[in-house]
Amino acid sequence: MNKICSVIVGGSKGNGLEISKILKIRKDYIINISRSKSKYANKNISIDLLNTKYLETLKKNFKNVKIQNLIFSQRYRGNNPDEEINLMIKSSYEIINLFKDKFKNNGSVVFLSSTAINNIADQNEIYNLSQSARESLVKYFAVKFRKNSVRFNCVLPSRLIKSENKLFFKKNTKIKNLLKKINPINRIPTSKDTAMLVEFLTSNNSKMINGTSIIVDGGLHLRGQEDLINEFFNKKIT
Repeated sequence: MNKICSVIVGGSKGNGLEISKILKIRKDYIINISRSKSKYANKNISIDLLNTKYLETLKKNFKNVKIQNLIFSQRYRGNNPDEEINLMIKSSYEIINLFKDKFKNNGSVVFLSSTAINNIADQNEIYNLSQSARESLVKYFAVKFRKNSVRFNCVLPSRLIKSENKLFFKKNTKIKNLLKKINPINRIPTSKDTAMLVEFLTSNNSKMINGTSIIVDGGLHLRGQEDLINEFFNKKIT
């Protein structure tokens, strides 16, 4: 296989789907690992990462495959803490170790996490924990894989617009306008913004970026409560 092989875990929806689109334009050979199929993937491996036999399926499908890029974009939708940890952390750890001898030199692994690692998101405590743990995995593997010349980085999107929530923002224009107003660039980030950063981190232009976490929110994380109060009430706190 002469093309760049990019494996996307969770590449059929949300950020993962947008990443598939961007890398397809780059003409990567895309392998999607998820329960649902992606029309942008060259190959779909339909598995449930919560099924204990998923590693056996991956072994069969990656016998003679060399990987350039591995992107973790899976997202748990449920209320079971054990399943959240297994899907977001354990499966990622196991997949990396399964593929450790399949990476090409100068390979790149990207985790999609969340700005929830720096503040408390409107999710439960296990969600916040799992997102922070993904960043820790990035730092750990960035050092562990130094002999393999494989880089590990983390992308931190904030609240963004994606295909799954476009209708919500269309119906709730007040929320949409507020999110735009408080953002320094007066725009709500989109899944395409996230995908474009992933494209950069899986290119030769980012060879010296390793073990980092990059926020994609237009600078929203910089705004403090007093700054927001001053803007909305035109009154400084004394």
